[in-house]
Amino acid sequence: MRLPFVAILSDTMKLIEIRKIEEILLVDKPLLTHKVNGSVAGDDGSLLVNVELRLKNEKNFEEKFEVVAKLLAPSINGLRMESFKNELAFYTKIVPLLEGLLKTWGAEPTESFPNYYGGRLTLNPKIKETDRDAVFFLENLKTSGFQAVKPHIGFNFETTKLILRELAKFHASFLAVKLRKPESFKHEVRPYVNTVNDPEISVDDVKQIVSLMWENEGCVSLIPRVRRAMSCRRSTPREPFATIIHGDFWTSNIMVKLEGDKPEKMKIVDFQKFTYDSPAADLVYFLFTSLETPVLEDNFDELTDYYYKNLISALENFECDVATFSLGELLKEINIEAKNVQFPRIMMKLNTIFDSNHTEERKERGWFIVQEFAKRNWI
Repeated sequence: MRLPFVAILSDTMKLIEIRKIEEILLVDKPLLTHKVNGSVAGDDGSLLVNVELRLKNEKNFEEKFEVVAKLLAPSINGLRMESFKNELAFYTKIVPLLEGLLKTWGAEPTESFPNYYGGRLTLNPKIKETDRDAVFFLENLKTSGFQAVKPHIGFNFETTKLILRELAKFHASFLAVKLRKPESFKHEVRPYVNTVNDPEISVDDVKQIVSLMWENEGCVSLIPRVRRAMSCRRSTPREPFATIIHGDFWTSNIMVKLEGDKPEKMKIVDFQKFTYDSPAADLVYFLFTSLETPVLEDNFDELTDYYYKNLISALENFECDVATFSLGELLKEINIEAKNVQFPRIMMKLNTIFDSNHTEERKERGWFIVQEFAKRNWI
């Protein structure tokens, strides 16, 4: 009997098969058939495939169920394979650990992650490393009513507050594990975090950004500061705030569900870069890559304060001692991240946020970021 498989055409036009799909799908109904409805290349060396499953329900009727399959692109390298392995571990080991502890503590379960429906690193029982048969299945958030915002537009004020509230809970939940269950954190979480890699910045990249500054009278005098700031000076994660962070927290990795025009829920996706670092890394990167510019320009201090209050509230709900988690210390974290790490990451992201149809918006955002960082003495 031929085993079912999912086939797609990658960007290299090579046929990719997900073999023995029925052996790893975590669904409570028998699989009858499946169909691939499309695929998209991720910006992390992965392929995302929409898969329509046909299941047999309790009344023997056919029932449609849609999932997203994530797999490796054919040309992926060893580092990306390791990141894929860690992302799978996030869903199979870390999320269940976190949910179990939250339940034990009587805290509300986290709802920020898509549901997981099975996966594997390989079909070879003799190895434990990632190979071309690696795949995992997640909830199709679009069919669950979630939507993404266009990166060049960004989030409005109300949606930003929802996202910051959930981001604070995400950071706080892992801080709680670190503080209340340090051995579990050390042995069941830390082994899977990714090594932080600074962005590769070429001489041409710096020239492009400097050239952009020459086009704005208010930025010309800041060019020497921009040049200096375009090199990362990453430091060791600092206590007590260091926690598990997403590592690539921006519009494309956030989906929101609306009730009418009001944002009600959000989901975080793509955990290939999750790591142990300052929560300010996620916070600064998100604020400067993912908001409508007027929202950030008018509300930066209010939004950072809102994030902090929700972080403390979540830690208190997890019965953690918050004495050392002062607003002043968080602001120090923000300053360190903004000065030493995030500026080049944010500036390099502009070409991803704004495509060739939005060159003027890219320029205006770049000028705003440089002037804002200079005003706050971050560059």
